[in-house]
Amino acid sequence: MNLTIRIIGQIVGFIAIGISSVIYLQKSRSKILTAKLITDVTWAAHHFLLGNAIAGISACIAIFREILFIKKPKPVYLVIFPILLFLPLVLTYKNITSLIPPIASTLATFGFYCKNVRLIKVFAVLVSVLMLTYAIFNNSLAAAVNELIVLSSLAISEIKVHIEKNSRYITVLVDDAETEEK
Repeated sequence: MNLTIRIIGQIVGFIAIGISSVIYLQKSRSKILTAKLITDVTWAAHHFLLGNAIAGISACIAIFREILFIKKPKPVYLVIFPILLFLPLVLTYKNITSLIPPIASTLATFGFYCKNVRLIKVFAVLVSVLMLTYAIFNNSLAAAVNELIVLSSLAISEIKVHIEKNSRYITVLVDDAETEEK
């Protein structure tokens, strides 16, 4: 593959990183899905430019998934999208790692179907670990860096939730203590 195209692909991947780094810092499902939609477009371009067809196709399918999930998730999507994600393997299978993007995207489908933001994030951890593995084995430096950043973002988000939860608890304790003193 042409070196210039591969370099452009990596640059597009690093643009995608910037977008991906904020997905799971969002507090609402709709904002998470909107950020994910934007990042899917850039990841599709990245993977196609690197010649990773199955990952590019998975990202394109994810674009449509996010559009439909933003509008209104329907249970039938939990069947349709996994089928759509695995069908391209018939034509694009290179090695065992070719199974990772459809598996990860299927898990993402189940995650994004959920209305609970914390559950979406649990699925996101699984997806990121799988895609990190794929990136390492398929020479996608940008995708590997992205998944490390996404995992860090997920951890920061959880720490932030934990701190907010504990600060409310501490505020209640302090308020109760002040009330007892009076």
